[in-house]
Amino acid sequence: TGKALTVEGFIGGRKKPFTQSKAMFILGDDSLKTCDEIPGDSCPTPWDVCCEDPRKISSSTLSVQILDENGSLLSGTLEGVAGIEAGKRIKVQGTVSANSSTQAMVLEATALQLLEK
Repeated sequence: TGKALTVEGFIGGRKKPFTQSKAMFILGDDSLKTCDEIPGDSCPTPWDVCCEDPRKISSSTLSVQILDENGSLLSGTLEGVAGIEAGKRIKVQGTVSANSSTQAMVLEATALQLLEK
């Protein structure tokens, strides 16, 4: 089994942080500045952090996935489920997936909790 981990951040790091057919999303850490934190920026998708360097985005995001009891990735998007949407702050508990690499960490979630801003 992978290393247990609890992380907090926001759902984002790209314009569409959810996959449409699988229970996964991208989580960005607090080192990333969302566009709504920049005075005068009226970006309609502030969670995509388009003002940040792509290398920083890559190193400051990870994929979160939800598995079923058999260890298979659940089908269906998480977008809109229980208030989960782009830009929301969230706390994720889980284990690091065996599919992770140094370039792309994948966290298999065991618990999700929406946080206040």
